[in-house]
Amino acid sequence: MPTPFGGVLLVSEVYYDALGTEPDEEWIELYNAGAATIDLTGFKVGDEETQGSSTEGMMAFPIGASIAPGQVIVIANKATAFFALYGLDPDYELVESSGSVPNLTKYSSWATGTVELSNSGDEVLILDAADGIVDSLSWGSSKWAMSPRKSPCMRA
Repeated sequence: MPTPFGGVLLVSEVYYDALGTEPDEEWIELYNAGAATIDLTGFKVGDEETQGSSTEGMMAFPIGASIAPGQVIVIANKATAFFALYGLDPDYELVESSGSVPNLTKYSSWATGTVELSNSGDEVLILDAADGIVDSLSWGSSKWAMSPRKSPCMRA
């Protein structure tokens, strides 16, 4: 039986509302807030919150991928679009566009669609090797991962 993940891996930033070409310029940033290096072999990231769906996607890290304590990694939709925006390569890409950037691969056991982040509301999830949810984030109309409370100065 798999051991539950004991690290601290977080979705730290999501660029879902690209100014240019969507979804090419979208990206997801992960942060290791723990004290140990995390072996990402078997870990997945994507925007499908329900196993067995065909509308959204889940992508797996390549064998040997890891993230050091305090490190952030960027997963771009397309590395070439990310490079055009920022002048540097991301750590990984979802859609093959650059031979110098490792690709994540489709994880069809969870979802068979593609990872394309909706501007009006969506989610990003990290799954561990046993498909347990490590962290998740939602925005806009999606309240799946979190439903922020209204502040006293907001009107209903």
